[in-house]
Amino acid sequence: MAMAQGTLGTSEPAVLVPGVPVDCSGDDAHAVGRGPLAVLRQVLLGTGVDTADLSPCPPAWPGSAQLPVPQVAATCAYPDLLGSPAVPESAQRRARRILQEMDAGNIGGYNHEHRALGVPTRVARFLERRDGGVPCHPRNIILCNGTASILPFVLSLVVDERAAQPTGVLVPVPGPPLHAAAAGLAGAVAVPYPLAEEQGWAVAGEALWQVLRQARVRCHPKVLCIVNPGDPTGHVLSRQSMEDIIRLVAEEHLLLLADEVQQERAFLPGCPFLSFKRVLWEMGAPLASTVQLVSFYSLSKSVAGESGFRVGFLELVNIEEGITLPFQLAQSIPRPCVLGRILLDLLMDPPDEGDPIQKALEEVGAGACAPSHSIPISISIPTPSPFPPSSPPNPHPISIPIPIPSPFHFNFNPHPRLHPNPHPHPISNPIAIPLPSHALPHPTTRLSPLPPQQRQGLHRDLAHNARRVQEVLGRAPGICCQPVQGGARAFPRIQLPPRALQQARVLGLEPDVFFCQELREATGVVLAPGSEFGQPEGTYHVGLSLLPPAETLEPVLLALTRFHAAFLRHFS
Repeated sequence: MAMAQGTLGTSEPAVLVPGVPVDCSGDDAHAVGRGPLAVLRQVLLGTGVDTADLSPCPPAWPGSAQLPVPQVAATCAYPDLLGSPAVPESAQRRARRILQEMDAGNIGGYNHEHRALGVPTRVARFLERRDGGVPCHPRNIILCNGTASILPFVLSLVVDERAAQPTGVLVPVPGPPLHAAAAGLAGAVAVPYPLAEEQGWAVAGEALWQVLRQARVRCHPKVLCIVNPGDPTGHVLSRQSMEDIIRLVAEEHLLLLADEVQQERAFLPGCPFLSFKRVLWEMGAPLASTVQLVSFYSLSKSVAGESGFRVGFLELVNIEEGITLPFQLAQSIPRPCVLGRILLDLLMDPPDEGDPIQKALEEVGAGACAPSHSIPISISIPTPSPFPPSSPPNPHPISIPIPIPSPFHFNFNPHPRLHPNPHPHPISNPIAIPLPSHALPHPTTRLSPLPPQQRQGLHRDLAHNARRVQEVLGRAPGICCQPVQGGARAFPRIQLPPRALQQARVLGLEPDVFFCQELREATGVVLAPGSEFGQPEGTYHVGLSLLPPAETLEPVLLALTRFHAAFLRHFS
């Protein structure tokens, strides 16, 4: 990679970062240098040759060493491999089960049964394991080709174009730009609510109430979006916070949209991921059977990190059966391709104990992965930021510089039965009244379709990178990073001097965009400016991926801290 010869006109040489991917800003595991998870890619894209040669993919994470794993999807694509000695019997059994659900026994058709019943059944079982036995019915599982395409459709169902006020969708700031954009595409209004940076980017209940009250002047708030684990903040919600949120949506008659796509990246043992469905169940009646919830899962943000296959699902909780009809119509929403469905199927339905695939995974995981608790990580909230206030207190402290797209109206009439209201229609399939919480397994039970050794390896890697980000950036003057408990990004706050702010205005750029452009020119490292996600007025942040391998992340952190110091000197 070509590097600049100097930093901001000084004699100090630029920091060279050999081998670093150009983009260190996102949460795409493959884009930042991770290979595909070998066990899954081999299962999905094998060729059916001798198993001794079935390890072409580099390991994606610690513990995902190259394994002689059967080629299930290859057999589905070419059923003549059934009975071949080159394909182990365990793979043939799984392939036969999948092919039985395919039209005419092959993957070339629409395969409605596999999409509408087969895969949703395995997903429902996975969710029941994840939530410690909380029931899940397959009819409440909707497959999609990723959250980016399904979210505008879901929001369009609560938009009433005939109403005097537009529909409001509360979105977190900082948060994924997707939510605000989806609200605009659905014909709704995005209402940003601030996360509390000084509390580790937690959801601040009082601030959320205040935003909700103020929003009613200009719109009718109907939806609350929650991201857990947070993106880009890395905050994992506590049970108490989730209960407070559930009570709020019940009192205000809001639809709760739970973006839980990062759930398998909650890596601190002391901060386990809990689904909103489980917490709602354990809160008991009447909330457990009345609060309306839609939760999202994406293969892109799972342990597999397979963004290119474009597959995910959503679960409907306490939503009338009638409203599921638009989701079931094949023409309504983009569907995942068959190979993507097969990959999701394999992830949701892991091998049974004693299966050769399971044994191989456990043997490699036991030898390559250390327990995640072996990494000492402080999760205490740091002392207040040393940054001086860059401007007087602002009565409206949140700014969203991302333009909201012009409304795009779907050709589907808003369904009044989905609108949260104080007197909802009877629900045909509510979740049952919960058992006592002590009857449910610990929340860390089987959160991932991978074996425990594999999951611990993934968490250990992310936890190590999160710890190094806090250690290195915490020592750098003018940089402050809140503790990261999950997700794929850290969101450190950076100090920018007044002359840099003035130069950014001259160039017509957001100050953090200006900083990131200068960083890229000097070092080749690309970070995401905080303005992409929204940030409190007068503060500046960058999004830094935790997914690069540790040996790659170290020089990136060195480049960032050295460049920031030179940046401060140059514009002081």
